[in-house]
Amino acid sequence: MNRNIFMWAMVLLTTVQCTPRKEITPIENGVIISTAKLNVKVQFYRDNVVRIQKWLPHESDKKLSLSVCVDSVVPLSLHREENKQYYLLASGKIKAKINYRSASVEFYDPENKPILSEATCKFSPVVYESDSAYQIEQQFILSPDEGIYGLGQHQMGVMNYRGHKVLLAQANTEAVNPFLVSTR
Repeated sequence: MNRNIFMWAMVLLTTVQCTPRKEITPIENGVIISTAKLNVKVQFYRDNVVRIQKWLPHESDKKLSLSVCVDSVVPLSLHREENKQYYLLASGKIKAKINYRSASVEFYDPENKPILSEATCKFSPVVYESDSAYQIEQQFILSPDEGIYGLGQHQMGVMNYRGHKVLLAQANTEAVNPFLVSTR
């Protein structure tokens, strides 16, 4: 009898520890998923425009953006689906799948063909003279024939940045624009 109770207790503890902690909050045209490591906000601005925001649990998503200036969003009819591994949001043109464990986001077209998959996202604290911030490292899974262009004006003589590492920091001869264009 005691042996059976012990076995069931071990199964229960293993199940509880293997299940990632998450909180799902539906918002207008999107969702906020809060995990123990990272918060992810996925919000559709149009049926083909999706904004992704990520922040650490003790931080906030309420930050001034110099690139996204939207007061309100036009309500869209989105399909929402939830299971044990991910949350899916879909418009008629794009599907966004958020993985609970890794907080990564994958994008698919209406026929479920992959458009873009996030591999990793890492936040590292950085302290400056009188301020602090985060260094963000983000990696994506590319298709074998995909080219990556953009990132501003650099002195490297490279057009297609696939396979290259680029430090995005403003300098005297470097004009950084953290905007990518894919050949897909």
